[in-house]
Amino acid sequence: MVSGNFLIGRDLPLKGFDKYIQPLLEEKGYSVENKLSAMAGKNGTIITSIVGEGDLEKTIEETLFEVKKLIEKENEGKYRTEHIAFPHQIMYLDGEGHQTIGIYKDNKTASQLFPSIAQKYLLEELETQASEVSDTIKSLLGKKLSEL
Repeated sequence: MVSGNFLIGRDLPLKGFDKYIQPLLEEKGYSVENKLSAMAGKNGTIITSIVGEGDLEKTIEETLFEVKKLIEKENEGKYRTEHIAFPHQIMYLDGEGHQTIGIYKDNKTASQLFPSIAQKYLLEELETQASEVSDTIKSLLGKKLSEL
């Protein structure tokens, strides 16, 4: 067995990952060991560790393509508010839907590294948010209370 850590989707809610991607991976014999939604910057992603036999990258790529088609079909005729996920959240216009962080020769390494990887992305998210708050405060400092 091999394991890998991946970033999956763009602004994809965890609910969409749980409904569409994880079950399809499990049907193919893969296991999602860890997952976390991270919204670093303006493009959120799902950080995952996945275990299974064979070519993980190819399987994820194929799965995302299948999920994109499924969502396109499922969303036909529904109001936007009824959609759990959108095709562009699964696979971008350039055909990419994931980023590989690392693939490992055993089934434990991805899960062992997951906390460190998740921490890195969460710290990036906090840094981005702190920077935005700082910029807002700086912009308000020069204004009079009556201008606010």
